[in-house]
Amino acid sequence: MGSTAPLVHIGYHKTATTFLQQELFADDRTFQAPWKPQSAEAIEHFVLTHPRRFDPGAIRDSFLATCRDDGRVPVISHEALAGNPVYRRYNSDRIAARIAACFPDACILIGVREQASLLHSLYLQYISQGGTEDIHAMLRQNADHIGFRPLLRMDFFLNTT
Repeated sequence: MGSTAPLVHIGYHKTATTFLQQELFADDRTFQAPWKPQSAEAIEHFVLTHPRRFDPGAIRDSFLATCRDDGRVPVISHEALAGNPVYRRYNSDRIAARIAACFPDACILIGVREQASLLHSLYLQYISQGGTEDIHAMLRQNADHIGFRPLLRMDFFLNTT
């Protein structure tokens, strides 16, 4: 592969990630996505791989071996690269460190959304997946939980730095 650094899209939930994947990154005149958003490669490597089996060089080599050196920008895009609050996965720090270890030259694209709108949209997703709490009860219930169990853990959504 040439000198083109990959574009890694950290698809925070409810920030037009699906639109970008289907409308922008699907343009194969400009982009190549050997690890399709609906496939498991990015999740396997950056989210699920056990720390002792994580090998940044092997992951990078595997990705670059699937890219064509034809001037198109290689893209990795997946919602779970930002963690997944609906499934209580608050592991974005570890995922970011893994991406940086594999692709220190990557261009990173992160979409954001105003927090109240984001929380409301995530709550609607929770309800559509069978959740039963109303949003106020759910947020109050989570106020005292400090581990990975709470849904919509507020410190995940608030910048405290």
